[in-house]
Amino acid sequence: MDADALNDRRHVLGQYFTPPDLVDHVLEVAAASTLEDGSRILEPACGAGAFLAGLARCLRERLLSMDLLAFEIDSEAAALARRTFARALIDHTGIAGARARRLASRAIRVADFLETGLWKQPQIRLAVGNPPFLEAKRMPRAQKATLRRAHPRWTKGAFDLYLPFMGRSLEALSPLGRLAFVLPNKVCIARYGRALRSALLHDAPLSSLTDLSMSGAFEDAAVYPIVVAASRNAPPAVALWSGYRNGDRLRFQHTGALPRRVFAEAPDQVFFTLPEDRGARARWERLLDPPARLGQFLSIRWTVSFHRAGLRDRYLFPTRPASKWALKLLGAGRYQGNRDVDRYRITWRGWWIDYDRSRAKADGNPFPDPRIFAPPKLVICQNALRPRAALDTTGYALKDTFFAAHRTPAAQRDGIPLEALLAVLNSDLVYEWYRTVFGMTRVRGGYLHFLASYLNHVPLPAPHRLASGPWRALVQARSRAEGAEAIDLDARIEAAIREAFNATCP
Repeated sequence: MDADALNDRRHVLGQYFTPPDLVDHVLEVAAASTLEDGSRILEPACGAGAFLAGLARCLRERLLSMDLLAFEIDSEAAALARRTFARALIDHTGIAGARARRLASRAIRVADFLETGLWKQPQIRLAVGNPPFLEAKRMPRAQKATLRRAHPRWTKGAFDLYLPFMGRSLEALSPLGRLAFVLPNKVCIARYGRALRSALLHDAPLSSLTDLSMSGAFEDAAVYPIVVAASRNAPPAVALWSGYRNGDRLRFQHTGALPRRVFAEAPDQVFFTLPEDRGARARWERLLDPPARLGQFLSIRWTVSFHRAGLRDRYLFPTRPASKWALKLLGAGRYQGNRDVDRYRITWRGWWIDYDRSRAKADGNPFPDPRIFAPPKLVICQNALRPRAALDTTGYALKDTFFAAHRTPAAQRDGIPLEALLAVLNSDLVYEWYRTVFGMTRVRGGYLHFLASYLNHVPLPAPHRLASGPWRALVQARSRAEGAEAIDLDARIEAAIREAFNATCP
């Protein structure tokens, strides 16, 4: 089978083959060129052989003295990898074809790395690769159960297949070992990735992080990739990189470094890179230790979900249903997404929900207490290019494209109006902060994912600044404004927010 034919069916196994420019960057951040002769190298899922060819380019004849272990569960991909690797050995080490083919055949094994137990005797000096990405919900039930039994530390929650590959490779490292892997950016923020992030802060500490979200490295992948490098003896600072396209080439720019303790102290120990713009970076650094966080003053609640196909059409209607539980609804349209809510403004599209909680419970799809929709509240988009929220004084019900948010007792006690919290949420300053700290939530199209657990960490000025500012008048005017007037009000709100922060942040 040739590479194109293999490429057509790779998604079944969660495979995304790696461009040569990205391979070279992975080997660079792994310091592969400094390996000692005789080192043992691991690639746990070699696919069509891109990393094996990269190792030949990087190490040349020195690779011949090393012990290379490469695994691939797909026999046809392994056959292609052997041909690719043999050709690279001939081109970069100068050995004869017959010897190159023997070495390639010996190095590449048709086997599942996750069944080898290689991590039980940690001897790997370097592990590199691009393990398969495959969400648990897309796995056969038997495969998922087997993985959970065999690799419990790395298969928590709604895990992805790359986690046990990465985790077991990390465990296989020798006392001087290091690794570098291409992973989905979700590992930087997802709850199921906490165990791996903890291991990358303590067991084999993070040494380098590369953001590829704007690079188009895998054009048909549904998630954005990153490169994670780690070492048993990593320095205290983490090198940060970004990838970008330059014509048909991938290029990489070093954007700075952060002490590893910053990640250890971050909310949920999330990983992130720095803004490339120096001004944005300086503003972000000022918000590392803010006077307050959004979760202190805003209670953010999940809203209406439908868990089975067909249920939506039984409860949502484009005209008012004949039900005493009918409520106006935002987020119902199939194709309008969350456009019912823009920054500062709500546009009801005429949809209703039959909020019959008894019937919904009987259908196995309970609805939340309708009191969470009581006005006044903030309506916050769950997915958007930037934070987007509006004040609801009507009492709309919300589908789960939105969160419902009310003031906490602390906000009421301190006299902090919803308008102040809304202004902060919609600000450019918070957008800069969020896309840095939680930028790894990006999915195709550049959309950021907003969850309550993330939003709770949004920085705020000191409470007295929120209680005493001109927020109500500015926000109410902005909710009615159009065109140039809206742009002018945005600028005035932004200036007020930055003044409030500058007066209270170190």
